Amino acid sequence: MAYNQGGNQGYGNQGGNKGGNGNGQQEIKAKWSLEADWDKDTNAIVIKVAEEISGKKWKVSLGKDAYNNPREAYDKIRPVIDGGNMEIVGGMPENGQNLTVKITKGYEAYEWNCPQQY
Repeated sequence: MAYNQGGNQGYGNQGGNKGGNGNGQQEIKAKWSLEADWDKDTNAIVIKVAEEISGKKWKVSLGKDAYNNPREAYDKIRPVIDGGNMEIVGGMPENGQNLTVKITKGYEAYEWNCPQQY
């Protein structure tokens, strides 16, 4: 699942503050991607977020400390991730800071705080 973000905040392929670059095209300031997988070895949901232009990456593992039944939670969260809209809450964090990502589909929303990966 990949999302383009123009300006400083956007959902999916919508740009936030749309500023032209002089040639009639929107300048892309960030290109976000999100992966969510089930890790059967650690019994955890693994959320990975990357910003392709800067090369920055964030990752969080959500196991029994986050959900009573992580596998059941993954099965519930997966359709929201597949068909939802992604928002980077607060925009691009400074180096070494956590990223907050929110996925929304209809009335369902999930938000995760992800540490930066090096």
